[in-house]
Amino acid sequence: MKQKKLLWLIALIPVQVTFAQIDLDNYATSYSTNDKGAPFIVAALPYNGVHFSGIDHSPKIKPEQATPKGARPASYRQLNTFDSSDVYFFVPGIYKNNAGEYEFRILQNGITVMVQWSDISNFAANDLQINTYKRNFAFLGGYKTTWGNYLIADIRKKGTDSILSSSLVYWQPVQPAILNIYTPNDLNDFLKRLKRPYDMSLSKEELEKWTKRYPKSEIDTGTGLPHHPVFSGDENNLIFYLSTDIYKKEALEYEIVKDGVADGPWKPNEFDNNFIWLKNLSPGHYILHMRFSAQRQHIATYEFDIQPKWHQTVTFKIIAGSLLAAFFLLLFRLSAQSKKLAAHKRKKETIENKLRYIRAQLNPHFVFNALSSIQGLINKKETEQANQYLSEFSSLLRQTISNDDKETIPLEMEINNIEYYIRLEQLRFHFQYSIFVDDKLNITTTEIPPFLIQPLMENSIKHGIAALQENGRIQLRFLLSGKDMEVVITDNGKGFDPLQPVSGFGIRLTKERIYLLNQAGSYQHILLQIESAAAMGTTVHLYFKNWLVL
Repeated sequence: MKQKKLLWLIALIPVQVTFAQIDLDNYATSYSTNDKGAPFIVAALPYNGVHFSGIDHSPKIKPEQATPKGARPASYRQLNTFDSSDVYFFVPGIYKNNAGEYEFRILQNGITVMVQWSDISNFAANDLQINTYKRNFAFLGGYKTTWGNYLIADIRKKGTDSILSSSLVYWQPVQPAILNIYTPNDLNDFLKRLKRPYDMSLSKEELEKWTKRYPKSEIDTGTGLPHHPVFSGDENNLIFYLSTDIYKKEALEYEIVKDGVADGPWKPNEFDNNFIWLKNLSPGHYILHMRFSAQRQHIATYEFDIQPKWHQTVTFKIIAGSLLAAFFLLLFRLSAQSKKLAAHKRKKETIENKLRYIRAQLNPHFVFNALSSIQGLINKKETEQANQYLSEFSSLLRQTISNDDKETIPLEMEINNIEYYIRLEQLRFHFQYSIFVDDKLNITTTEIPPFLIQPLMENSIKHGIAALQENGRIQLRFLLSGKDMEVVITDNGKGFDPLQPVSGFGIRLTKERIYLLNQAGSYQHILLQIESAAAMGTTVHLYFKNWLVL
């Protein structure tokens, strides 16, 4: 039994410009022959700077499906190509003088016929040499398919079914794979690796390095590398060693993404080898994207983190920033505080003056309305009621005058003053009223600005229920909600359009007063909301936000 010999040539084929306009630069050939010197097919594969060591592919579909059983040789070369360019097929042993005896075909995936059995009419140029074989051998053409598929070139003698030679080329999808990662602490191991970059075997120390740093659950069983390594701030220069021989740096491209932002566009590797060197990495979360320029659609990713050095840590920055801030704060605190207090004092005095002015206007307005009510009772000969009104009015006026210089008074006192006022108006208009206070509301300790609710009550009585007399209803409620207090005034009067400008003197002054109170306050605010509609009555909401301390 004669032994078959397998030859693998990695040397590049020179450019053949005159040969059918085909550029064979950067191609390599692979073929198998027997000892008889019969015609055999040579496949020229594009490498473009990459040689994939230790990678092979055996198609799952048997080529014999489209060929009579036993017609194809039992063993023939099966190859991978990792480039989208054409693969060229040559046939040493077939020349112009004997080409008429042979024919060839091209199959896709062993089934689909791309080229029917055809005559051989093209031949290589005289300056194309493969090994020691005679020149000017047959050229079958250049062909390609899509990723994940394969082509088979067959030759046979005309008039027979027996295939003399076959060559299978599989378009293999591939992406870079990392064999190891070197840090500045692995300098000796890296220097040893640099002497033999094409030896893909790892030493015992290299294999055990990661298992010493990470638990088994964090190690990828396929690669032996950690799924997501975390490097210290002193390990911010990393060298990624790939399982592919690179002899043209343009064949490998990579991109760095830090904290979700790409650090520039894709770029070729810096060196004509299978090392990617990342230098002076700042702290952050990184994703290394890698691809071969021949297959840019197939991208490999690897994630890792760089921890900050001690002076880059958040803790150090906080401490340093705090000390620096404290230093400048010490320099400018007195002048800034002085200016701030002066400005606050001026603002407060301005607001207080405006509030006093508004209250000074409210008091005569209230007195004028009360005197008008007394005069009305006297004119109607209701002397007893007029005297009672005058007595009640005197008590209320004393309370108002005594609280005139106070910014706030207890809620209990404000409720009493309101009830004085309601009873005064009830003498004239004979309406019904009710006052409800939430049991959880402490009316003794809770304080509000004095004389704030009375103008709202007056508006509901005079413009809402006065005409209804005994059928008039008004309800005053004090509600508690968390830190907020809500005062609700509801009447069953004729109602009005709240979007129309308010003409009432008391309401207008109350709104101005609330605005000024909110200007003076820091986190406490008062909000006024009026809901009304024709013949539907009016509801006034007075919200005291953040008013209560729980």
